[in-house]
Amino acid sequence: MSELENWRRKAIAETYRNPVDASESSLRKGAQAGDSSDMHRLGVELAARGSLTEAEPWLKKAVAAGNDDAILSMAVLLGDLGRISESEAWYRRAISVGSSKAMAFLGLSLIKRGDAEAEHFLRDAAEAGHADAMTNVGVLLLRRGNTAAAEQWFRKAAEAGDADAMVKVGLLCRERGEGEEEESWYRRAAEADHSSGMLGLGVRVERRGDMREAEAWYRKAARAGNIIAMYNLGLLFDEPEPEREGNPEPWFRKAAEAGHPDAMLRLGALLLRRDEEIEGNEWLRRAADAGSRDAMYRVAVLAEGKGRMDEAESRYREAAEDGDSRAMFRLGVALKKRGEEEEVELWYERAAEAGNTSAMVSLALSAEQLGRRDYADSLLQRAAQAGDSVAMFNLGVSMERREQAEESQAWYRKSAEAGNSHAMRPLGVLLFQADQQVEAESWFKKSAQAGDVSAMAIIGGLLEERGEVEKAEFWYRKAVRGGHILAMLCLGTLLAKRNELEEAKEWLRKASDAGESDAMKNLAVVLEMQGEEEEAKSWRHRAAGARQRNDNE
Repeated sequence: MSELENWRRKAIAETYRNPVDASESSLRKGAQAGDSSDMHRLGVELAARGSLTEAEPWLKKAVAAGNDDAILSMAVLLGDLGRISESEAWYRRAISVGSSKAMAFLGLSLIKRGDAEAEHFLRDAAEAGHADAMTNVGVLLLRRGNTAAAEQWFRKAAEAGDADAMVKVGLLCRERGEGEEEESWYRRAAEADHSSGMLGLGVRVERRGDMREAEAWYRKAARAGNIIAMYNLGLLFDEPEPEREGNPEPWFRKAAEAGHPDAMLRLGALLLRRDEEIEGNEWLRRAADAGSRDAMYRVAVLAEGKGRMDEAESRYREAAEDGDSRAMFRLGVALKKRGEEEEVELWYERAAEAGNTSAMVSLALSAEQLGRRDYADSLLQRAAQAGDSVAMFNLGVSMERREQAEESQAWYRKSAEAGNSHAMRPLGVLLFQADQQVEAESWFKKSAQAGDVSAMAIIGGLLEERGEVEKAEFWYRKAVRGGHILAMLCLGTLLAKRNELEEAKEWLRKASDAGESDAMKNLAVVLEMQGEEEEAKSWRHRAAGARQRNDNE
């Protein structure tokens, strides 16, 4: 609902709430006896409870009997009945007897159908002191970008007691960073029982760290039906502090059931964390259908995880077309899997333009394959500057291929320090080659601790060179559990030196079966030590063949 329409409804409700301090039966008696005031009050009472058709003749009789206040009530009633042209005629009649409220109402009615005369009536009502009209003149000016003039009217309306205007002045103060005055206006609106004022005050005090007061105002606004306040309470309790306890679910649920898309998303995510998949997925879908871009993306990810690629692609496309760069990239990935190369590049490019660094990296790798190195590097540079550790790593690879060791080391270091374990071992290798062995080994260990079996094998080799055989064996064994072929060779060789021939033979055989020629040669030696000359001869022959093939390659 627009601000102007919201105000119109509020004003009409106030018209229908004219004080009626007598029973309907006594009003009927007075009206039937010819009392124009009772006729008017009876018409208002009937309209307030929804009996619009019955109200109309009593209001007309009141007007005919000379009750000018009934003219405005008649105009409002006809508007509610959908008889707009009649309603506007009655507003004009009310204006002719001096009703500033009728000027405001007519202005709003004319705005709804785009009549240029609307602002004239709103301004007349505002200048006649009608606070709501002042606010709506401000709204019109704000829509046209005339913020300074809009604020003047908002301030006039606020000083005249209009709580809507107080909230609007608060919002303008917030935009300018005038926190104290912002809070003052929100507080005045909140104390006037305006739910948006309560919400704004809650947001303001939360921003300055007073969570207890924020919670109190959010609760008041939520009790008044403010959906955003319900959602904000959910957020407050979804990130609990030691001194603040609460359950976010009921607040997210209330806001979600009232139609708040982000609340639907949060509720769905909360339920999924509790493994309540059916209801959790349903809320995510409802959030997506309500326009939540993040929900569209999450539904797509879940669908992809379940192998429902048609649904995933459809949801990625929805979110991508709504501007979600993650969805653009994932849509590109999905399309690539089924060979739609032209559309893949289109979505990668759109995602990259929207700042998605994964898309920049993917485009860079494609460009590298096509020999467009400068373009690839420019994409990687953009992604790296945005903090993408994968881009930093790939810049390290690119520089290493060009034998630019210092630049390569610098990019590997940035990537590794950003937590990318793939960059740690290459950084260690470059440092080792630059005779920085202590730091190199520290990066090998970090890489190994992150699960890199090649780094484990390297550490084993370094330790064995230093004569720390037991420690070397520990790392070799970790590496072979991860399937590392050279570690099998090294472990088998180490065991053979200790005369542990059976286990040595086992590891050397595994490495030999994987095609490692040095393992074949060492296996032959172990077999000869055990007197198995024929098999040893066979492995020596295979080792020679493997070395020849390697030399030819």
